Amino acid sequence: MDKIKIGILPTSHLFEDDDPYNDTYSFINNYCKRIFEAGGIPIGLLLDSGTLHEESLEMCDAFLICGGRKMEPYAFKLVNYAKKHNKPLLGICMGMQIIGVYSYLEKKLKDQNINVDEESLTNLFKQIRQDKINYLTKIEKHYIADITRDEIEQSKHFVNIDKASKLYDIYKQDRIDVLSLHSYMINLYNDDELQISCHDDQGVIEGLEYKNDNLFILGVQFHPEVEDKNINLFKRLIDEAWHRKENS
Repeated sequence: MDKIKIGILPTSHLFEDDDPYNDTYSFINNYCKRIFEAGGIPIGLLLDSGTLHEESLEMCDAFLICGGRKMEPYAFKLVNYAKKHNKPLLGICMGMQIIGVYSYLEKKLKDQNINVDEESLTNLFKQIRQDKINYLTKIEKHYIADITRDEIEQSKHFVNIDKASKLYDIYKQDRIDVLSLHSYMINLYNDDELQISCHDDQGVIEGLEYKNDNLFILGVQFHPEVEDKNINLFKRLIDEAWHRKENS
């Protein structure tokens, strides 16, 4: 039987200096590990000097946007493609923030009757950055330790899951302890399309998902890839992709 192919967006390190061999893409092992364990095949979405080609996206059944330190406009192209083609998407940490900011950009463009595509998303994102619109808010001391293999517990906290969410359907619990490694929280998103699926005890948004039951585009601010107890989240991503393949 064929396996579901999950396209993973890498972290890019491009044009940071004059050495062309420092232009690299990187992937974290734990994301790939969980996809394999859940029964899928991870596929690296390599770019062309920062350009994400649609032919690469067409090869995949679902997508994963991982954590990172910088939002790149090509990530919005991936969310837009997944939404238009109804392919499941899981965003983790910065990946969740990208889903939220995308929804904000999409709404702004539609309100102005501008076609939502890579160019318009990129231009609007650049504009809100130039205008110093705070799409993320800095939060202090949200985690207290740099993670090591032996110190995961020190960076964990509890999140509260909305019972009327896809995330609750996955975890079957309304309160779980999770690994947190972020210093920013999402500040801009389209609440007409997205719902907050979980938050921590201080009200920091830890999960966003599309309200549309026909879409599986879901993001979590925490890091489920570090612990195997979160395997059902990755299995759900694969199950959603199977469902769409079988009904296409």
